[in-house]
Amino acid sequence: MLTVEDAENIAAKLGCRREEKRGHPRVHVVLEGVIVGSYGWTRRSKKKEDNNTPYIARQIHLTSREAKDLADCPLTVDEYAEILRRKGILP
Repeated sequence: MLTVEDAENIAAKLGCRREEKRGHPRVHVVLEGVIVGSYGWTRRSKKKEDNNTPYIARQIHLTSREAKDLADCPLTVDEYAEILRRKGILP
């Protein structure tokens, strides 16, 4: 399951601009000029295990494993773009 740290790593890796609304960060994922998804997260608890964000993978069109790989670096931005092409999200 993805954590808040993973959400931040994905946003940084993809070069997403972070917006804050009422203390809740949100990013829009843009690849090759196309908005391919967006997600937000919150830090409501001090406990790391309570900061899971299970929905992020779906919102950026990845499996949980692919999203974790994107956050932890085995999956590159180019490989992510290729996954989106196979799914018909990117031309």
